[in-house]
Amino acid sequence: AVNKRQMENLARAGAFDSLCPNRAQVFNGIETLLRHASFAQSERSSGQMGLFGSGEAGTGMEMPALPEIPEWSESERVKEEREAFGFRFSPHLLDDYEKVLKRLKVKTCESIIAAGKPGPRRMAGTLLKLSERTSKKGNRYAKLTFEDTVGEFEAIAFSETLAEHRAILVEDSTFFIRATVQFEGESARFQVQELEPLETAAAGAAAGLAIVVDSKAPLAALREVLAAGRRGQGQVRLITRLEDGSEVEVELRQGYTVSKQFLDSVHAIPGIVEAREL
Repeated sequence: AVNKRQMENLARAGAFDSLCPNRAQVFNGIETLLRHASFAQSERSSGQMGLFGSGEAGTGMEMPALPEIPEWSESERVKEEREAFGFRFSPHLLDDYEKVLKRLKVKTCESIIAAGKPGPRRMAGTLLKLSERTSKKGNRYAKLTFEDTVGEFEAIAFSETLAEHRAILVEDSTFFIRATVQFEGESARFQVQELEPLETAAAGAAAGLAIVVDSKAPLAALREVLAAGRRGQGQVRLITRLEDGSEVEVELRQGYTVSKQFLDSVHAIPGIVEAREL
């Protein structure tokens, strides 16, 4: 009753997450699953017993193996959700940067439009679409469609800005954007002045991190992660909880790039009691 296209959209939408959380595996195994279902249906219809069955038609069939492939990346996952829903359903990547966005004084497109005031603004968003065009004067420019936590917005990048940033303008990448906004009635027109990968902007926002441990177990792995995160401006504090309930806090001399990747690496270390941004 369900065809391949419908199964693909169900996989993209995450309908099978409780059965197999790796959506890429399910999506790429759909033909195998449909062949298996068709064969099981034929067995039931004919009343035949499975080769290793217990007397009930079709019960002896082994479940087919799904392809051994990695899960989609966050950007791929969102892209596939849009194919199924017409919009993203997973939490936005920007949600992980809430504190960073506050430090960078980023505003959402909705709040900027609601304020109705022209001028320079700091924004952030995931690039959904890039459409390059040529002006009447022969200059190249681009219409960029971004998505932030509240909705989509379109911005223009004129020739100089486009030429300067063209190499990093990859769809499904997330950016910190310096733009200007002008209003024509209730319509807002955004023009990109500068942009950079949000990860880079976050690294320069001088975030701090407090890491709590209660044993020596995680220290070797933590040393490796810290070594990879040097050359930033963020302060890292190491807090050791002692057996008597007291704490010893040490502020590391080196500056660190406290990016999302850095945070994820720290959180993944077994034995870390807590890692919180400052």
